[in-house]
Amino acid sequence: MISPLTPHGPGLRFIDSFEYIGGGKGVASVVLSPDHPVFESHFPGRPIFPAGLLGECAAQGAGVLWMRERHGGHELLFLASVEQFRVLEPVLPGETVATAVEMTKDFGSIAQFSEARGVS
Repeated sequence: MISPLTPHGPGLRFIDSFEYIGGGKGVASVVLSPDHPVFESHFPGRPIFPAGLLGECAAQGAGVLWMRERHGGHELLFLASVEQFRVLEPVLPGETVATAVEMTKDFGSIAQFSEARGVS
């Protein structure tokens, strides 16, 4: 069994893979199975992945990067705030969500992240 990248349980784990780019940047990805339980309720007959959970995908990607950059992957980290977040289009069952993240400031026990530009 492959060890999960985040401490989340399987129902809230939204990172399948993480590509470390270097220089405080990385890309986290998850393939959203059409069988994921969230699609049953959001919305019946027209499933769309919830925007709030897209934010969670980004937060988990930032957490994986932070653990790699600063904490060696062994410390539990928590999201404190989201300064800016925008959903550009709906995400449907079977699609892959890829989140490019960059650590912009590291204050030790607190870090700031943004969307990594120029990363594909």
